[in-house]
Parts: sequence; C-alpha cells; structure tokens
Amino acid sequence: MVELTNDTIIWEDNVVQHRLNSFPQITQTNHRGRNVRVYEDRPDLLFELFAAAVKESPGSEFAVFPESGVSRTYREVANRVDQLVEGFLSQGISVGDRIALILDSRVEFVESILAAAKIGAVISPLNTRHSPEEIQALLAETNPDLVIVGSAYVQKLAGSNYEPPSDQTYTVGGTDPKSSYEELLQSETRTARPANVTSEDLLTVMYTSGTTGQPKAVPIDNFNGVNAALNNARVHNLEENISILVPSPLFHVTGLVCGLLTAIAVNGTAVIMREYDPDRFLQSVESEDVNYCMGVPTHLVLAAEKVTGSKYDTSSFKKFAYGGAPMPSEAVPKIREVFPNIELYHSYGKTENFAGIAAMIPDSYIDDNPEVVGMPTPTMKFSVVDENRNRLPPGEIGELAMYGPFVAERYLNPPDGTDEEFRDGWHYTGDIGVIDESGFIRLRGRKGDMMIRGGENIYPVEVEDALLSVGAVREAGVTSFPDDVLGERVIAVVAPREQQRVTEDQLRTACEEHLAEYKVPDIFRIVDELPRNQNGKLERDELVPKPLQFGIKFGE
Repeated sequence: MVELTNDTIIWEDNVVQHRLNSFPQITQTNHRGRNVRVYEDRPDLLFELFAAAVKESPGSEFAVFPESGVSRTYREVANRVDQLVEGFLSQGISVGDRIALILDSRVEFVESILAAAKIGAVISPLNTRHSPEEIQALLAETNPDLVIVGSAYVQKLAGSNYEPPSDQTYTVGGTDPKSSYEELLQSETRTARPANVTSEDLLTVMYTSGTTGQPKAVPIDNFNGVNAALNNARVHNLEENISILVPSPLFHVTGLVCGLLTAIAVNGTAVIMREYDPDRFLQSVESEDVNYCMGVPTHLVLAAEKVTGSKYDTSSFKKFAYGGAPMPSEAVPKIREVFPNIELYHSYGKTENFAGIAAMIPDSYIDDNPEVVGMPTPTMKFSVVDENRNRLPPGEIGELAMYGPFVAERYLNPPDGTDEEFRDGWHYTGDIGVIDESGFIRLRGRKGDMMIRGGENIYPVEVEDALLSVGAVREAGVTSFPDDVLGERVIAVVAPREQQRVTEDQLRTACEEHLAEYKVPDIFRIVDELPRNQNGKLERDELVPKPLQFGIKFGE
C-alpha cells in the first residue's frame, strides 16, 4: 500500500517528485533506454497479471455486466480466452498483428483484449460513437489484420467505405455463422504456438478523445500497461478482491485501465456499465457491493442528487476517484452527506500515460484544495515549462510535462507537429498549469483553450471556477467566439442543479466578484446539460451556438 502525502515531495532542478527512499516497494529500472521508477513486485506482461489472478481467485467473479445480467468468474473468462486464442492463431494472428474492436462494453471486449495480450497481438479499440468517416480514417491508420465489430455497428462500418479483410471480420451478435465471433471460439487446438511476448511488445493502440481535433493514436506496450494497472491500485490503496464499478466505456483508457485492468491487479470484480445512468449506477453499487469507482465528477454528482430519499444501500461504497474535470466545490458537502463513508481522490492522467494516475490528491486534502488535480504519484515526476521548454520554478504558470513508467514514447503516425509532444521520455501535455512548493498541481486550461480578449490572456478554468461558486450551478463551461473588435469574446454556459434556478445576473455578479473585469464573460447561457463526450469530457466547441461560430460584430 502507498500512503500519499506531500511530506515526501522534493524539487530538484525544477522537477518535482517524491523521495524514492520513502517507498521501499518502488525501485528503478531501465525501459527502452529510459531510467524509470517501478513497483518491484510486478510481472513483465499484462496477461501474466491476469493469469496470476486466475490462479489465486479462479471461482471469484471477474466481470459483471448489470444491464445484460452476464457474470463471469476468472476461470470462466480464462477458458473462453484460451478458445479465442486458438481462433486468433487459426487466422494467422501473432505477435504485433493488429486487431480493431468496434464494440461497446461487453464480455467479448474483455475476452478479446486478454486473448490478444496472451499472443502479443495489438488491440485497437475504437469509439463506437465515431461517425463512419471517422472510423474510416482510424481504420486506415490502424490497418488491422482482423476486425471484431458489434452487430449494432455493422452498418456504421459498412458506411465508412473502409474495406477490412473480408474473411477476417467477425461480428458479435451476428447471424452469419461463418463470420460470427462465436465461430472464432470453435477453432481446433493447434500445435503451433505463438512466439514469446516481451514487455516491449505493444499491448494496445489507444486513441485520444479528439476533443481538440483528430484523435491521435497512442501505442502502449506491456511494460506501460502493467505499471499503469499496479499504480492505480496502489495509490488508491485498493484491497484484494474488491468490487470496482466501471461507468466509463472500455474503449476509453479510464474504463479499460482504471476499471478493468485495475480490477485484475487486485483479483477484484469489474462491474461494467454499458452506459452511464445515475439510477443504474446506484443500483450497481447496491447489488454488487461496489467499493471503488473511477469516473468523472458528473457520475457522482448526478448519483448524489438521486440518493436523497431513495432506498439505495450505498454503505459499501468507500472510494471515488475522478478526473477529466474539477469537482464543483459546492457539490462536495452534498456528496459527503449522502455518501458518508466515501473517500474522494482527484486524479490526473491522459491517454498518453495510459490513464496511469500520473498525479493524485487523496481525500485528506480535498476539502481544502478542491481545485488541485493532484501531486505526482510515487513513480512519476513532473515539471512546468515555458514556450522554449525551459523548466520553471514552483509557482510559475506554463505547460505541464510528465515522465514515468506508463508514459508513451510517441504517437503512431503523428499529425504534423505532434511528435514534438514527446522527447527524452517526457510527454509535454499541452495542459497549462502551475505546481506549488508542496507538489500540488493546478490546471489553468489547454494551450489551445487560452482565450485572448483585447490582448489579455484568459484561461477557461478560472472563469469556470467563478461560475461554480454559485451554489445552484451544477457544471460550467467557458470558451470564446470570434469578434472583429476584440479578437475574441467570452461565452459562459452553465447547467443548474435539479429543481434549482440560476439567473444571468447571479452569474455575472459572481464573475465580477472573483475575476478581473476583462475576464467576465460577454454572454451567459443556461442549459439543461453541457455537451460532453462518452467519457464525460467537456466538448467546448459545442458550447458556442451556430450563429456565433463564424464570428459576428458583438452587439449586432
């Protein structure tokens, strides 16, 4: 177990990390020419992590899908995985070959990723909400040797005009027995076995959410995957055999790593939701005795609003970790009231670090530091750099950079300029932030999100914090639109809490109290909910009404 405190934080050459000797279970090793910190007692391969869980807890529930009623033990999944391995081998799939998944969160997704890991094939999960055009672009980049698609997405795949290998496309829930997923599981045992898999062999290619443009492909190897799963389990002090709720889709790193793979790391049960709904969330907590969940603040805020006066038993629910957005400070007292046993953890991670919880702030610091996204976790180090990549001292605002055992090395086929986001083992995140002497990290926004109004820099997060100070506001988003006079104007969009009313005057007054005059939004919108992607991440481009997207002279 890891007790995370800023008492062990040190700064050296404007790089912040924990003192290594404070964590006897952590050592240093070399991976791909980089010296990184790792947990000493770890397997080399992700499948070895799963195999150990099967050996130790064969009859324990491993994957539960509340909507469909499907439940599988570790042994049951392992048996199906072995069958699927034979199916993959019969189709000539081996180390380094690519398998694309167009599947929602279901047991076949779990089986596919574990079977691929066993033989060293590389899984590329695609967002099922992508348009046919987006799917075509991603498949063309992935160039899969085999495609597994859910029956609900067959028409979307066909509409993409991508031509996958005709005899290497299998449908989950399909009616054609020759191309059904189940057919893959009926292959005869082969004598030829796959080549040995190493820690440097790729495990998966994950795609960024694409909220700032075309999704980028992030190659993750076994070393990254094992260390990410172990780190998540240990920094949150998760006990063995616990039940973990997974409200985020498995094609996203939060669902896959912070949910499924973290459950494997503690021989636990992954309770996997097909789609988030606050009532189903609470039903799952009760029926499966859920202990831990990693999601976005909205998952818990909406659930908290449903708990009052309900019959749900949430006494088992002990830990909720969140990222992707700040937890509204006004929501914390309500959460503590309706979930009296819960500990909150604000976590920071990205697809580029395989959601490995690069930074985290534990419950004991949350109430006094609601805007802090974390401190470095014990295997990680951070710095803040200026536009020339010079490292800045504590308290200076700049771009966050991270380094550690689950940070990717590069993008696959990087778009123009993005290969510069990785250098010498460091990932330059594009997130603007500041780190104080105590190691606390505060975000100020994205490099591309910064607004310039009349020559003055404005970061969305500082305006959103002011809006969230209004008690009736549940969530807030801020962006800009073009203007002939000032270059950009600021628009704020808020969603009120259930059965509460918010006025523009309240919002403007709060901003005027907390912000400089030039940061006060020009336009306020009040909506039922903010536009978010499937993992709960705010889609800022959707905040601006179409008449404003092309720019107008303000006031006309």
